[in-house]
Amino acid sequence: MATVSALFFAMSAIAPISSAQANDWSGAHIGVLVGWGSIDNDYTHSDGTPPPFAIETDGVLGGIFGGFDWQNGNAVFGIQGDFSVANMDGDWSANPDHVADIDWIGTFRARGGFLVHPNALIYVTGGLAVTRVNFKHIGRHTWNDTFYGWVIGGGFERILFDNVRGAIEGLYLDFDEETGPGHLHAGGATHSMSNDPSGFLIRAKLSIALDSLLQ
Repeated sequence: MATVSALFFAMSAIAPISSAQANDWSGAHIGVLVGWGSIDNDYTHSDGTPPPFAIETDGVLGGIFGGFDWQNGNAVFGIQGDFSVANMDGDWSANPDHVADIDWIGTFRARGGFLVHPNALIYVTGGLAVTRVNFKHIGRHTWNDTFYGWVIGGGFERILFDNVRGAIEGLYLDFDEETGPGHLHAGGATHSMSNDPSGFLIRAKLSIALDSLLQ
């Protein structure tokens, strides 16, 4: 969190680039990202035993992204996809032998915004999200599954110098509920469990225009 805030103020403090030097926002770009996230995993069992419980998985993530933007006057529209490896985990506070972790998160989004300065963009974004959640009841059973859903958010992006851009971005993700395979309960009966994850990510991003790499 502190790192993301520091980047925002550093970006704001950079001396403005004159309009004559302003880059066209149109074109392809690639970059890297780092951030922090928190995903709530809401678990329920088919027979109600144990009762519904939540495991908050939070931690850091880092990855790569790429996309393409189109500029029309002060409006900028684009598409963007990203993939991050995550180190996000947690346990059930009432029963710590129920643990969960997230391996990775990916999104594919459209975005649109307007230029508040020739080199500064405020935008909203939304699209599809996918993640991998691993659950373990230590000593009993495991359930690893891929979850699909939607994502919405917004951000601030600025041309830092030449064809290099920096951005901060906040996303809210909501995944479809999935049901895992049946497993043996302590009482001898077989039951299944479901998970309905949702949460948010805060990310700092650094990218470069692809055409500048190909020149």
